[in-house]
Amino acid sequence: MKTFPTYLKLNHFLMSLFCLIVLSASFAGNRDVYAQNFKMKLGQSLAEMRDEVRVWHQQNPGKTATVTIPAGTYFVSEAVEFTPADSGTIYQAENAQQKPIFTRGTEITGWKTLPNGWLTATIPSVKSGESWFECLFINGKRATLARTPNPDVADGRRYFYVKEADEMNPGTQFFARDEERALMAEIAKMPNPEDVKIMFYHSWESSLHRVASVDVARNHVTLTGPPRWEINRWGSSQRYHIEGLESALDQGGEFLLKRDGTCIYIPRKGETAENIHAVAAFDAGNKADNKSETENAPRFKNSGFLKFTGNVGENGNAEKVRDITFRDVTFSCDVWTLPKEGLSDGQSAVSSPASILANHAESLAFIGCEVRNVGGYAFHFHQACRACRVEKCLMEDLGAGGVRIGAGHGTDLSPANLTSEITVTNCIIRGYGRLDAGGIGVWIGHSPKNVVLHNDISDGFYTGVSVGWVWGYRPSVAVGNKIEFNHIHNIGHGVLSDMGGVYSLGISPGTTVSNNVIHHVYSYNRYGRGGWGLYTDEGSSEIVMENNLVYRTHTGNFHQHYGKDNVLRNNIFAFSREEQMKRSRNEEHRSFTLERNIIVYDSSAGETLLLGHWKNPYSELNGNLYWNYAPENKVDFDGMTPEEWQAVGKDATIFIENPYFVDAKNNDFRFTKESEPVLKKMGFIPFDFTRAGILKDDVQWTEELKNWTYPTVILAPDAPVVPFNLTDNFETPRKKLIRKVNNPFGKADSYKLLEENGNHFLRITDTPDQTQDFCPFYSYNMKFVESGTIRIAFDARVSEKAMLMAEARDNASPYRMSVPLRILAHEVKFLNQKICDNMPNRWARYEISLPVGPEIAEGGKTFTLKITPAGGETQTFQLPVANPNCVSLCEFVFAALGAVDAELDLDNIEIYSEENK
Repeated sequence: MKTFPTYLKLNHFLMSLFCLIVLSASFAGNRDVYAQNFKMKLGQSLAEMRDEVRVWHQQNPGKTATVTIPAGTYFVSEAVEFTPADSGTIYQAENAQQKPIFTRGTEITGWKTLPNGWLTATIPSVKSGESWFECLFINGKRATLARTPNPDVADGRRYFYVKEADEMNPGTQFFARDEERALMAEIAKMPNPEDVKIMFYHSWESSLHRVASVDVARNHVTLTGPPRWEINRWGSSQRYHIEGLESALDQGGEFLLKRDGTCIYIPRKGETAENIHAVAAFDAGNKADNKSETENAPRFKNSGFLKFTGNVGENGNAEKVRDITFRDVTFSCDVWTLPKEGLSDGQSAVSSPASILANHAESLAFIGCEVRNVGGYAFHFHQACRACRVEKCLMEDLGAGGVRIGAGHGTDLSPANLTSEITVTNCIIRGYGRLDAGGIGVWIGHSPKNVVLHNDISDGFYTGVSVGWVWGYRPSVAVGNKIEFNHIHNIGHGVLSDMGGVYSLGISPGTTVSNNVIHHVYSYNRYGRGGWGLYTDEGSSEIVMENNLVYRTHTGNFHQHYGKDNVLRNNIFAFSREEQMKRSRNEEHRSFTLERNIIVYDSSAGETLLLGHWKNPYSELNGNLYWNYAPENKVDFDGMTPEEWQAVGKDATIFIENPYFVDAKNNDFRFTKESEPVLKKMGFIPFDFTRAGILKDDVQWTEELKNWTYPTVILAPDAPVVPFNLTDNFETPRKKLIRKVNNPFGKADSYKLLEENGNHFLRITDTPDQTQDFCPFYSYNMKFVESGTIRIAFDARVSEKAMLMAEARDNASPYRMSVPLRILAHEVKFLNQKICDNMPNRWARYEISLPVGPEIAEGGKTFTLKITPAGGETQTFQLPVANPNCVSLCEFVFAALGAVDAELDLDNIEIYSEENK
């Protein structure tokens, strides 16, 4: 036998030891590569397994434990908490093809078939008042709590519309329309009206509320808690739907749970009492009385599968929970019960719970996992988390969103407390916003240096990826984030507004949004507006967006509200159903640079190229290609020819040429050989947009994308018009001074109710230090679009140096005016032309008779203005409608123009339709 000399044996030993050390560092950080193996037993709880491993860790500090989990279902009674004592553990499926399931759900059995084909079961714990549930899953699919109106009606009327908010309590009370009187009477008869929920749709969020009571005689509804925005804050006819009424139980997939323990379910096609698997997550913490948590407890204290909680420590000496991995396991059916006060957020469903929550954690990994049928977000890496990753995970049927990274409002943003370097990659996130429509696929708040890469995000009601949580130009820590190679599509569904495929806020140097494919983003657009592809919202700055393909959006493939020094280059923007590109706010700095992009549209389909403010010098454009697929191929730059466009300083080098896509109208944006000369001239670098989305190296993973059905988008029509009849004499008691107002800009003390000769009136005080020269601003929002004649009347009195603006506007963007009046101390103007004299500090009555409707666009239409000074004679003027394209009245505005010390008084305001008076 051949032997080695002693020194060679020693060298061999040292080399082997070196290799082990390298492998140990590679696989387990500073942990010993020799890991202890554990195996869960069927029926064993995850908490029991954690405790067993924790004991081993105490005896073997620094080493790694691996827990193998056989296929099966494991019940989780409450969120399992992992602390630093659990660091260094891998939990993995015994067979990746048969993922073990952790669930908080309990199967409901004993279903019986009713004579009408519906199914029913009796649940003893609900009957006894010990538990309750508000989410039910049938064969893995979410059932809908009995809803009216249904969301998929053919004409798109999926909503009811508020008649009017209660002036005394506009946060919690409103008047329903006559059409809903029978439903409100049904609620009033219920012994537990709080079991009925109302979901309001605001501009970019939804809110969900319980009903406290209904006054049937007045058709007046009181909620248990207010939404983030007062009812009708975004204009009249606030949308809502109702859940939990027995009369609303009317279509397959809906259920109703009663306090006597009866659960009724209408089966979908093919479902029977024998073949359904019904699971609900019972909540023993929200019993029959629906009492809310204590003041200091979280709103959803009973939700969650996993919690990772490091020790905050003192003087910065925090101890993190580290190096825990979950691989190839499923988390399904989490507890979610609406708190008594309801659920409402300003944006992004930021107070919804998370099924997997981490604080003060490092190097957590979730690989090949599934999270489904949950009420909030799937994951939240909240405070002081670092270097964690979610990889190749499936997140679907989510109450709010997919992954939340970092903190939101009111949190400690010191460096030690920041979350950073979180990676979300190769994941499928779909079916989100099911309980809070404002949920987001991936949300990044106050957090830097994260990576959102190669994900497929779809079928949500709001934004795909959101980055940043600072409005305006205040310092932001959300820097250096990478949103790249994602496929974001089929979102919005016409339900909310002001969304983007990728949405940003605040100053974000080092942030890139590149190589993404974004399409079919549809918004509501009737209060608030916007279903954009790339959306740089308030203060978004220093972001680079390149090599993105964005097409078939609703209101624009790119929109910048306001920001500074963003760069968009080498992108393809195509076929937004309205404008392709929008720039909103004028600011005296470079808003963005737009260079070497291909921008195409089809004006014959109603599409336009530009909207907003493009003529000033503070946006830089050069070397872009524009093409109109309409038969005439004429490119219109917001009314300008290409030569006029260049004359205002845009696109010194411009290309009005066909880019020769393979089949653009059928969304095939590959280039042909005919494209090559065009691309070479403009310096456009072709990019492979087929790389966006999940990685294509796993056939089974790519096949998973086919296992989802996208709903047909049915855009809702305008709200049914109720005859508008407003009288505001400032005598009616009110909780707030401003009523029926759209945007009351100005300082709080700008508006005061004063009394004169026993009558109240509104005084608006202008000062040089108002936020804008049009402040204070006071408006009545009608959303009035019916043809006919509108009467507008008001009393006004202005002091020396004052200027009162009184305008009738539509809801276009930018708005158009039919009546622009300027009431000064010594004269009244129309279109900046004097029409009569005035006297300072004297009341006068102004009466306007204004035609509205599409016939105005024919031109030559006029309106009548009558002015009657106090104690004087009436003067009558026949004046032209200022803008013939302003065919509707949606808002009447009063504003104090200028920046001087002045007082303006208003009283006896009337706005109504003469035909319906």
